[in-house]
Amino acid sequence: MVVFISISFLLAVFLIIIYYRDRRKLKRLNQQVNESNKQLRELNNTKDKFFSIIAHDLRSPFDALLGLLTELDENYETFDEAFKKEIIKSLRKSSHNTYNLLVNLLDWSRSQRGMIKNEPEKVNVSLIIHKVFDFLETRAQEKQQQLIVETDSSLHVYADPQLLQNVLINLVNNSIKFTAVGGKIRATATLQEEIIRICVKDNGIGIPEKKIPHLFSIDGDTHRKGTESELGTGLGLVMCKEFVEIMGGSISVESEEGRGSTFCVTLPSV
Repeated sequence: MVVFISISFLLAVFLIIIYYRDRRKLKRLNQQVNESNKQLRELNNTKDKFFSIIAHDLRSPFDALLGLLTELDENYETFDEAFKKEIIKSLRKSSHNTYNLLVNLLDWSRSQRGMIKNEPEKVNVSLIIHKVFDFLETRAQEKQQQLIVETDSSLHVYADPQLLQNVLINLVNNSIKFTAVGGKIRATATLQEEIIRICVKDNGIGIPEKKIPHLFSIDGDTHRKGTESELGTGLGLVMCKEFVEIMGGSISVESEEGRGSTFCVTLPSV
């Protein structure tokens, strides 16, 4: 009788162990399935965004370019010099917008395929900000905007220089886009407990509160035109977040509609 009870007890314990082991396995499988479903949804959103950009955000500016070129080609002799100059100015503006869209699209495509490599090194923050401002100076001049650098020239950050430059170009270009004629864009950098905080601040139109939580999300509805009807897809900020995270940093935003925006990137100092 004692032997039977002992065997029954051991069998019960064995069955309980099997039950809980199988339950843990099932839980892990469910977690894996949920994670796979999440990744599939993200991939689907990425695909939808990609086709949306190609179908609309790239097609529209090319339609505008072709329309202006056709007008200039067919009616060149009838236009006075002032009107020709206006068309050329419009062509330049549209070409610049389209170029920015293409660059962001290609960079984002590379990041989605895992082709972006992080090769960090000692980078002078002031120097890279000045390079970004020099690159975008013509754009700012078109809107009579001031580009202001406020940083210690001795500050260095440990980051991939190309990735950091791409991030700052996108942030400053956004500020130019969403700041009216005569506005100001400031780039600052500070050292906080072995962390470098680089911020791009403008006195532009700001961001509606309901859009802020979705700024860095691929499926967020953040599509807006700039103060001079500049085009945008919202893709630049998504890419900025991915690049910053590849470098081991973080990105944040503070904004109030009508009072400007501040985007800050934190990265390790040297």
